[in-house]
Amino acid sequence: MTLIGVFIILFLSSCKSIYRFEEDECSSEFILYRENFKYTEKTPFSDFHVWGRYVVKDSIVQLFYDKEDRLPYSFSKSNIITLSENLLSKTFSVKTIDARSNQPLIKAALALRDGQGEVIESGITDLSGIAQLPKNADAKSLEIHYIGYATQYIDYSYIVNHDIEIVLDEYKAGGRRSDGCLVTFLDLILEYKIDDSKKIKSLERNGVRFRKIN
Repeated sequence: MTLIGVFIILFLSSCKSIYRFEEDECSSEFILYRENFKYTEKTPFSDFHVWGRYVVKDSIVQLFYDKEDRLPYSFSKSNIITLSENLLSKTFSVKTIDARSNQPLIKAALALRDGQGEVIESGITDLSGIAQLPKNADAKSLEIHYIGYATQYIDYSYIVNHDIEIVLDEYKAGGRRSDGCLVTFLDLILEYKIDDSKKIKSLERNGVRFRKIN
């Protein structure tokens, strides 16, 4: 490695802040550099990293992504409300709600996946934001997907004997647009609350808090 390469690595290392969130078998981490960030995630459902850019604005930090399939998954149990126990029922209900408006999300797609990630049961929420899914002993996770919102993955064993309510968080479209007849946004924005714009100690979004570790 050249002297310049060593200098660049040392320079970048000194200009980064690391924020981490861990829960059970899941961990995720943001590394913020001067203008860019690296996000890394390892859970039973995902294992990837992605780069992007960010902007700090007063009490929030905006992270710009250009890959929708590399958005952070929300896997914190704090987003889940257990409404009632249903030990004897062959089904369980899932109600999806918008985090900001507290309104039901209609036609959210739900899927139970087995240990290999294959869909074994699926459903769509109704006008009340509720879907009924059959219990399945082979299920390992529940996936909740709604266009324009961060995907949720939930450990099936945590919810199997309960009717639940889950809060989904919307993301924003970024400023760059594609060329051509169909105008589509190339960037997606996730906003995280911060405590201090000059010295960020944590990033928080929809109940998930990343704490500074360096």
